[in-house]
Amino acid sequence: MWKKILSSALCMWFAAGMVLPVQAEDDGFDEFMMEEFRESMESDYLNLHYTVRDYSRYGIEKPELILGTATKESYDEAREVLQESLDKLHGFNYDSLSQEQQVDYRVYERYLQDMIALNDPLLDSYFNPNTGILDGIITNFTEYVFRDREDFDDYLAVLDTVDEYFNEALELTRWQASQGVFLRDSLLDETEQWIADFLEKGEETPLIVIFDQKADAFEGLTDEERTEYKKRNREIVLNVVFPAYQKASEELEKLRGSARYEGGVINYPGGEEYYRALASYKSSSDMTVEEQVDFLGGALEECLEYYVSIMFASDDIFERYDAEIVDFDDAESILNYHQSHISDMYPDGPEVVYEVSYLDPSVANDSTMAYYLNPPIDDIRDNVVRINGDLVSDTNTMYETLAHEEFPGHLYQITWFLATDPHPLRSVVSNMGYTEGWGMYTELSSWRYSGLSKDTALLHELDTFMGYVLNAYCDLAVNGLGWSVDDLGAKMDSLGFNSAIAQDMYDFVIDAPGQILPYGCGLAQFKVLESMAMVSMGEDFDLRKFNEVLLINGDRPFDLVEEDVVSWIEATGHTVSEDFSYLDCLYDRVMNIDGSGSGAPGRGSRSMFIVAGVGAVLVLILGVLIIRNSKKKAFAE
Repeated sequence: MWKKILSSALCMWFAAGMVLPVQAEDDGFDEFMMEEFRESMESDYLNLHYTVRDYSRYGIEKPELILGTATKESYDEAREVLQESLDKLHGFNYDSLSQEQQVDYRVYERYLQDMIALNDPLLDSYFNPNTGILDGIITNFTEYVFRDREDFDDYLAVLDTVDEYFNEALELTRWQASQGVFLRDSLLDETEQWIADFLEKGEETPLIVIFDQKADAFEGLTDEERTEYKKRNREIVLNVVFPAYQKASEELEKLRGSARYEGGVINYPGGEEYYRALASYKSSSDMTVEEQVDFLGGALEECLEYYVSIMFASDDIFERYDAEIVDFDDAESILNYHQSHISDMYPDGPEVVYEVSYLDPSVANDSTMAYYLNPPIDDIRDNVVRINGDLVSDTNTMYETLAHEEFPGHLYQITWFLATDPHPLRSVVSNMGYTEGWGMYTELSSWRYSGLSKDTALLHELDTFMGYVLNAYCDLAVNGLGWSVDDLGAKMDSLGFNSAIAQDMYDFVIDAPGQILPYGCGLAQFKVLESMAMVSMGEDFDLRKFNEVLLINGDRPFDLVEEDVVSWIEATGHTVSEDFSYLDCLYDRVMNIDGSGSGAPGRGSRSMFIVAGVGAVLVLILGVLIIRNSKKKAFAE
């Protein structure tokens, strides 16, 4: 409906919803929502294919078999459709809706508002190697599931339109370049290198190899049909897809040097409004950019204080941090272990099956550590996780990656919510700060039962927290507030970080604006809600029930999550405390590291360690850890 670009490149990560909801009494709201769902599915074939298995049961008609549209006119059309949907939504009496409908109303309203604000043809970068279409297209086709013979015909028909889609995207990119908006030279080099590496594979490309494997394994084809489909696919890849990518590289090279704007998104025409919408969408937060910078800055200061308390309490902590390894032999044993601890910390979820496999090296890239492929909303049992073996090379990294992607992370959260029978439209609406924040929140929590010593496990939590939150902080400050490298370095010094990494951080966030926000912002918001509940409820705090409150209404903006947490605290007879801090959820654990009782830092002890000697050593260590973490982690999944 409004997916003017290749929305299906992300559809696999954001599906939510399961079966047709029960209609409310003649208020028309549920039917409006269902019609919005149908229209969204009928606008994008690949999105439909990944979201729904039996689309006929929803009254959906198969959309045109094309990859997508990328014209300036499509943006105008999208804005009209989005605004029309928002106007229709506002036509309903919110107070007359049921509690569940009110949640759906507010989630959809926020989504439409963000999409309208982000509907800017000037600032959508189609060929950015970090956030563009190049890799997303390949992933969509290599992950495509063939359920019947018709799917083979549909797949080939859509694949055959790659060149048409690229031609539109290139034309739009030329217009952007004429306005001075284009990739800086170093980023263009990365794009061209990505395309060269992809083309160099020739007939060993995953678009041929994986298709052949799936055709050979599909039992619903005759030998003749199988041979014919493989032949047709090979011809399309070699004669349509490869030339499209080659042409893109050549045409983009002609635009080298067109970029007239430098620094963060705020420096671009319309950039301030665009980035504010991007920050809202990516972080699932109603805070302004300025408020988020202050929020994350405070979280970083407190995290550093805890970090110091561990360092002074344990002379050999960094040696043990590198030496201590979780005691597992393979991914299956790690997954079984994670699942065995679900009931200790989370409500029970539905019975599901899953496949974990390594990405073929020809598909894997340096920006993706792993990803979870959502099941169709009407068939939630089968789930898939892909792991980039080049980036997940040690047991501890595998441990936290599987916690993030499967149990108790994405797979658990999404199938748990699917099993509550939400409205299908929730599969269209993504709240990335919530979904990726949940993955980060559960990843950190998994260290609590890892079997590592308490201080080492806690250091893993703090290391990951700092790495992601610092990156998100820099993204917001540079792209949303216009900070220079010098501004960033000065602020990092004042916080206690090594400003020597400021240039690397700056380059990362201007090359991939908003990419890290769901992880860092989402994580910080979940942790502060956990702290608020723990401090407010004291000994009555029940982590399992708290996590159920987080889960019950699915992925949603954090102001809605906070309302649910506050209601739960008050319903248990407690008053929400205003005297809590960002990481009070870790406070008692720091106070009692291995029984040493060294004590956590006082809440007023900001910059307690930034003194001659010890402080200089510490910020240098932290700088090394954060650089390592930013290279190790996937900032887009």
